[in-house]
Amino acid sequence: MVKTKETNIFLSIFLIIMFLLILNFYLSSINNIAMTDTINNLRAEEDERNIKTYTIKPGDSLWNIVKQKTESSQDIRRIVYEIRDYNELSDLNLSPGETIKIPQDLL
Repeated sequence: MVKTKETNIFLSIFLIIMFLLILNFYLSSINNIAMTDTINNLRAEEDERNIKTYTIKPGDSLWNIVKQKTESSQDIRRIVYEIRDYNELSDLNLSPGETIKIPQDLL
């Protein structure tokens, strides 16, 4: 009878600890999701303040656009790649009237 009582106490303590661990994990997950959303919103706001939209004209190429807007000491290849990546362009072919976003910290 004593062993059964000790076993029940041990099992109760174990279940309480497991419940608290699961609750802690759940609350931490909710907090991480909220923090991630907040950080993403702040980044989006920051991006919008530092982004200029450029409308493609006939004869424009990403290379020429970047070359016109940067100093000669900057690596144009890197900037072209980053703008292409930022705009999720599959290639460097641009059509007149198309708009691209240019992060100003790249220039």
